[in-house]
Amino acid sequence: MKTQETRCYIFSHFMLSTMAKGIQGLHSTVELFNEYGSENALLNQWSKEDKTVILLDAGVSEHLEDTKVILTQEKYPSASFSEDDFSLKGLMTSCSIILPEEIYATALMIRTKKIEINNFMIEPQNELDEDDLEFLTRIKDFKFTQEDLDIIILINSKRLAQ
Repeated sequence: MKTQETRCYIFSHFMLSTMAKGIQGLHSTVELFNEYGSENALLNQWSKEDKTVILLDAGVSEHLEDTKVILTQEKYPSASFSEDDFSLKGLMTSCSIILPEEIYATALMIRTKKIEINNFMIEPQNELDEDDLEFLTRIKDFKFTQEDLDIIILINSKRLAQ
């Protein structure tokens, strides 16, 4: 059985150029290490083994602020980055979070209409292939919280940054 993987999701300000989104995303990811150090198991695994990054458009400033509120919880390491007053007058430019496979793979299965989550229970919506069944078997003891569902909804509501 394969081990759980992790991913770094970065939500960036919509108005930034493509290159700036990547640079600002790197800033908020560095802030993860400043806040959590390498002692956080998810952050440590991501940085040493997985290294996958998904860069999403968060929308305008208000949407990025809302994103920060959803991501700021104790369960998963998350951080944001704001420019200084000289550069962009303190504008928040990105938020980063490290997520386990249970969250992002579940988001994908919901997005592709293979499953739904009702009352924190996963309900298959159609025929599942062997990989889907193996994943669901691995996460059968994972206890989804409202915060998990909020993150899943957030991921599924954003598009890849351009």
